[in-house]
Amino acid sequence: MAKLYTNEAKYSGENDNFDFKLTIFTDLYQKANILKQEFSQAYSTILRGLALDHYYTNLKSNPLSVSFDKLYEATRNYFEGSEYKRDILTQWNTLKLRTVIDKNTEKSTIEFL
Repeated sequence: MAKLYTNEAKYSGENDNFDFKLTIFTDLYQKANILKQEFSQAYSTILRGLALDHYYTNLKSNPLSVSFDKLYEATRNYFEGSEYKRDILTQWNTLKLRTVIDKNTEKSTIEFL
């Protein structure tokens, strides 16, 4: 089953869209005739990087007793939940044009605007 997935199709938790990666997972596994009730056993194949670390650290305890819905909701909440959104908002609110310009000296100010 590993050949179904490329690394780019997996969710890393860093600058990825979880819903998009979940759509890929669902589509590929349905094409492979894997029943939805078996998705929880294959769930870790959707993950890489920090998301895979989170799975093995926090969610792996017994995937047979944890539903697929609970697995993906736990992942989504951890990486894209309210705390994540607050952090992104804080980063956005502290972003200054001068900081961006200073980090990218090869571009002119007008290119940033």
